[in-house]
Amino acid sequence: MLIFGKHEHRINIKANIRYLDLNSNTPCPDFDKVASDQDQNWIATGKVIDKHSRKELFDLTIILLGMKAEALELKTRRSGMVMAALPID
Repeated sequence: MLIFGKHEHRINIKANIRYLDLNSNTPCPDFDKVASDQDQNWIATGKVIDKHSRKELFDLTIILLGMKAEALELKTRRSGMVMAALPID
């Protein structure tokens, strides 16, 4: 969700997978447990741009909602980039 003043806008996010380890054929995970050797967070990185001008948008508040309804507020940098370590949920 993007918030511009009092206006809220929901956005769809899509991703391009840049790397897939074909040798990591592990069994189906148990989503209620995290392996002891696995990091408890993952890194989310994004860039916010204007749809028409394609210019970077900065100082925007982005709210990410986790599956457990936890909200994380992030601010975009001058480059339009945003990055955060997010809990695996």
